[in-house]
Amino acid sequence: MYYYDQLGCNNSDQPDDPALWTLDRYTTEVEEVRRGLGLEHFVLYGHSWGGILAIEYALRHQQHLRGLVISDMTAGVQSYLERADFIKHQLPPDTLARLTALESKEDYDSPEYQKIMMEDLYPKMVCRVQPCRSRCPVVFGM
Repeated sequence: MYYYDQLGCNNSDQPDDPALWTLDRYTTEVEEVRRGLGLEHFVLYGHSWGGILAIEYALRHQQHLRGLVISDMTAGVQSYLERADFIKHQLPPDTLARLTALESKEDYDSPEYQKIMMEDLYPKMVCRVQPCRSRCPVVFGM
């Protein structure tokens, strides 16, 4: 098993060039890693954001894949957005109003936004250590 950190993540180089952060460039990077390791007919595992990247890689380079495993990511952005919106509306009304205001200003780096995301939203959505108050929909497809 090979595990790698894509450019800009964790142990990889951290360039400060927003032009590098494209799905096309990341997909090309996966192919470069595959070629560098000499892999043919391998199983690609993508977790979270890596799931989107793995799907894109599979669409472009399926001839090199024996299998594809997607973990904790949807194959359709619309279903992800619907679930995220549903869970956001489980927040207390004052918290949801503040989150909406911060998002409308695109103030994603503010400590208040980060606090709401990390303490209120992510435990319900990402880590799922707090269940939804009502039945959360499971959305398949688009």
